Amino acid sequence: MGRKGFTLTELLVVIAILAIMVTIAVPVLSSVTEKAGLTADRTTADEIELSIDTWMHTDYNDETFYRTNLFTSASTGEATTSRIGGQTEQVYSYSFAGTDQLPGVELSDESQIRHSVITAIKATSGTKLIIKNGEQFVEAPKAGAQYGFKYYYKIGRVNVERVDSTASALGNDEVYRYYVWLDRTGGNIGGTVTAKQYKNTAVLNVPADTLYYFTFDFGPRNISTLRVVVEQEEAQSYSFDGVNETPVMFGKGTYNFYCYQNGELVATAMGIETLTNMTNVILR
Repeated sequence: MGRKGFTLTELLVVIAILAIMVTIAVPVLSSVTEKAGLTADRTTADEIELSIDTWMHTDYNDETFYRTNLFTSASTGEATTSRIGGQTEQVYSYSFAGTDQLPGVELSDESQIRHSVITAIKATSGTKLIIKNGEQFVEAPKAGAQYGFKYYYKIGRVNVERVDSTASALGNDEVYRYYVWLDRTGGNIGGTVTAKQYKNTAVLNVPADTLYYFTFDFGPRNISTLRVVVEQEEAQSYSFDGVNETPVMFGKGTYNFYCYQNGELVATAMGIETLTNMTNVILR
């Protein structure tokens, strides 16, 4: 008479073999998935870095730079409370694109640094973003929860790294201590405002640089109708629309100011020096 089934011992042996196979297979599959995710994430990091570089070199006088995918943070959208140094995203983009100023270097608050980077990304790429508690983030890496996108705001580099790493995968130079995570809260913020620096430069240590800002006194004029052009000799000029305070972005020197109302020059202030962190400019 033939056997009708397996004995309990045989079943236990089969289960044990399957358990061993699963134990071996899961780490292998996880490793393959992680490596595949890292490959995709490095591509995304390169795309983010390219968008930042593109944003930085965009002519800020080009009206088409106002992109429909930017929030009007002053009044609409889920990130209504998000400002960049007090500015809406459109004003920030309009002020800084084309100035060769990397996003974040003129700020000190972690969320504002991240926000300024994401504004650059939104203005020049289709990188997917998410909103958590009113704050905007880059979508998390595909490699898994143990990885994140790091933005090094001294040099404009973006890298995908393990969140539990004690040192940057890019190196141990002091410059790499200045970063924010683009996909999550958390980062290491230095207290010194630093000069701008292009990525991939030979020297990574960036000397500290004291930056200044200006406030404007327009008298009774309607601020929303005004544009101020800030100009330094042998340097690029900067335009500001409808604001009475610039970001902290100007070096020590002497500046000329031109105030326009509805396109007509209505006031000037010439030869104003940056003597303290803040200089008030009277334009009446």
